[in-house]
Amino acid sequence: MTYKSTDLPLYSLRVSGRWENTHIFYVVKGQQRLRSASNYDLSAKAHLIPFQGAFAAAVAGWQALTAAKKKEYNARALYLKKRYSGFNLYISMVLNGEDLL
Repeated sequence: MTYKSTDLPLYSLRVSGRWENTHIFYVVKGQQRLRSASNYDLSAKAHLIPFQGAFAAAVAGWQALTAAKKKEYNARALYLKKRYSGFNLYISMVLNGEDLL
């Protein structure tokens, strides 16, 4: 269902919160914003189940690393100008089957 700005309550005022559990009002840097909320099914997805074991193993591998090795992955992520941390770099390397540092 689409709404015109005149249909939404208090759209011109600086309000925040939910309206009918479908729209979320919030303010960023003095500017009124609106986004739609949707219900997401949190049940296990059949196409993702094969990856859960591999992902859990990769996370366990990260947790087993020393602090020095974790710093090395963080530095490598910065060097590669990745927009994520060393943890994400490590996880992606393990899941993609790449050679680890």
